[in-house]
Amino acid sequence: MSSRLEKTKHSSSFYLPDGNLHILVGEVYYRVHRYFFIRESVLFRTRLEQASKNKQEDGKTEGTSIILSEFTTPEKFDHFLWVFYNSTYDLEAPREHWEDILELADKWSFAVIKSLAIRKLEAILDIPVIDRIVLYRQHNVPASSLNPYYARLCARDIILSKQESTQLGLDLAIQIFQARERLRSRKHNGKGGGGGGGPKSPLPDDATQERVMEVIAEMFL
Repeated sequence: MSSRLEKTKHSSSFYLPDGNLHILVGEVYYRVHRYFFIRESVLFRTRLEQASKNKQEDGKTEGTSIILSEFTTPEKFDHFLWVFYNSTYDLEAPREHWEDILELADKWSFAVIKSLAIRKLEAILDIPVIDRIVLYRQHNVPASSLNPYYARLCARDIILSKQESTQLGLDLAIQIFQARERLRSRKHNGKGGGGGGGPKSPLPDDATQERVMEVIAEMFL
């Protein structure tokens, strides 16, 4: 126990003198404001209000710190806290930071922060479609943000590569292939010309964007 205590340290950025919520991540102690956690997170609000009701010292001192080491790392937690304590107010950060913020906001039910992270990631245009789909699915991003990327894969001429199928996983790759075939089938497109079987399979001329999104909405519930 003593060796563990010797290893712990205070966060250089987020051990705040007037903080009233102590959190331990890995070997780093944080002292932040419980106000943000109660306001933004159903999960933390329930926990902290229940602790207060039961007169428990949950997070009020270092000795009763809320331990989050199992769920994240100091680096990711720093990125997450930055949203609340950003001193420049411009909220510009690298893609990797917003991915960390999305992960923790989803994990801990910070709905507003999750929406912010999604908007910021949507503004980063050079994220590959496959990477974005995997990230969004992993962190339960709503269909309204996911479906346009499914549509891109289904509408493009080139079929999924083996590597892309592996990244997406078997079940999702099959759904993509099925949606592509449906969009190219004679049954749904009066001009004919099914999916073929080659590496390139363009959409029929009469497959509108509205039709693509209709099929996506039906198949990716």
